[in-house]
Amino acid sequence: FIGRREDKRKLLPILFEKGKVLLRGQGGIGKTALTAQLAFRWKLRHADSKIFFFNETSARIPIIIDAFSKSLDFENAIELEENLSKIEKIEDYKKKLTFKVQALCQALDEHQETPLFIFDNLESFQADKGGAFATEHQEFGFFLQEFVRQVDTPVILTARYPLTDVGGLVDHPLRQA
Repeated sequence: FIGRREDKRKLLPILFEKGKVLLRGQGGIGKTALTAQLAFRWKLRHADSKIFFFNETSARIPIIIDAFSKSLDFENAIELEENLSKIEKIEDYKKKLTFKVQALCQALDEHQETPLFIFDNLESFQADKGGAFATEHQEFGFFLQEFVRQVDTPVILTARYPLTDVGGLVDHPLRQA
C-alpha cells in the first residue's frame, strides 16, 4: 500500500476514538484499499478485536446480525437471540429496526473487545448519485442510520457519493494520490 499517509494521519485518530467515517470518492480511487489499511492498523492496536466487513452483496440486516452473533460467547449470543425474537412481534418496521440496533448495541457493550465495522460500496444502495437509498433498500438505510447513531464502536463506510440517509459521519473525500 503506497501513499495516503495524510489520509491515514487524519483518519486513524478518529477511528481510535470510536468515530464514524465516510470514505468517499470516484470508483478505483482506493477507498477499499485505504479501508483495508485502516483496518490493519486498527488490528495492530486492538489485537483481540474483530473486524466485520460487509459490501453490496453481504450488507443485509440478517447477515449483519448473524455475523455479529457468531462472534459472541454462548451466553451473550443466547441473550441477543432472545432479545431479537421479542422484537419480531413489533409491526412498525422503523421501531423494530431501532430495537434491533439497541439489542446489538447492548450485546456490543457486554463484548470484551471493540470491533470495527466496515460497510463498503454503499453507492450500490442509492437511488441516485448522492441521493437517498433506493426504495428496495430503505429498510437497510434506516438500519444503517440507527446503527451509526447508536453504536459505540468505530465504523467505516465507503461510497462514491455522499450518503444523505446517514448522519453523524466524518466525511472524508479522497482525491487522486
